[in-house]
Amino acid sequence: MHSERNAAIRSALCVFPAPSPNVRETAHAVGCVAYLNALAQRRRFLTCGQLQRLVQEAVRQKNIRLYFYVDGAPAGYLIWGFVPP
Repeated sequence: MHSERNAAIRSALCVFPAPSPNVRETAHAVGCVAYLNALAQRRRFLTCGQLQRLVQEAVRQKNIRLYFYVDGAPAGYLIWGFVPP
């Protein structure tokens, strides 16, 4: 009985070897922004969901720039947007 159940679960799941580039890029940007905001006194209170909403659209539209130290640690980020006329 357990083997039938496990087979049904395995057939329902679709496992991919790696996330798509868009998911990986968004996750990396959200992680960097979360790390940097955790260091800032004013923005320390933001939740992961708020940070994702802040960053996700900027990443999708390529309106974010991440800056890193030589050792690879995030140093800063810049997000911009264009206001429609």
